[in-house]
Amino acid sequence: MTEHSKIPLPGDMAKARSSVERAIEGFDLARLGGIASPLPPEPQRRVVMREVTIEPAVPVAPVAEPTVPANAAPVAPAQPAIAVRPVRFGEARHPVDRAHLRDNGLIVPEGSVTALLEEFRIVKRQLLLQAAELRRTLGMAAQRVLVCSPLPGEGKTYCATNLALAIAAEKESEVVLVDADFAKPSVLSALGLPGGPGLMDALADPAVDVADCVIGTDIPGLWVLPAGNATTSDTEYLASSRTRQVLEIGRASCRERV
Repeated sequence: MTEHSKIPLPGDMAKARSSVERAIEGFDLARLGGIASPLPPEPQRRVVMREVTIEPAVPVAPVAEPTVPANAAPVAPAQPAIAVRPVRFGEARHPVDRAHLRDNGLIVPEGSVTALLEEFRIVKRQLLLQAAELRRTLGMAAQRVLVCSPLPGEGKTYCATNLALAIAAEKESEVVLVDADFAKPSVLSALGLPGGPGLMDALADPAVDVADCVIGTDIPGLWVLPAGNATTSDTEYLASSRTRQVLEIGRASCRERV
């Protein structure tokens, strides 16, 4: 039978050798440097709690309002760039040929209600409502309506004249029909009105008052500003600041009626 070594008693534990020690002795591992000493235990890290103090924000001193000396002169309010003065048109009233309007397919004032009149009533109502909304931001400039097209013969005079006649039918509205087609003016011929100085004359000569160029008609609420005499610099005059000054006259809300 196989001989088994006797299990050492507790008292003999100091004399007993471990298997590792016996392997070192049997294989002569002592010459390699002996048994390596175990690694020293890793020192425990010391956690240091630091107190963080939040400093209160530095109070900001209130900014003192600038003081105005007692003897300082009062500051005058800003004046508008362009002074608007009341406008007074001429007293003359030129008759508009109603038969000529009918022959040219235009609205006839005091005439019967036609499909053309109803159509321009719809257009007029939409324009007046939109102008009332835009007046809050654009001021009186929102009341200007431009009728234009890229090519001749597309109905600019027809639409502008009928629209002016429809707006003039309003009981509390007045309209100035401006002919700005300097190359081929046609508003006066459409209404049968006499010729005379107009918009271009007021643009070319600052001494000309544009209000003197406006023609009154026998249609209540309708005024006409002709194109005037053409020049060789019509485009340049339209691009000048003088044009704005002339158009600003229409902003006068207290226009004197005659």
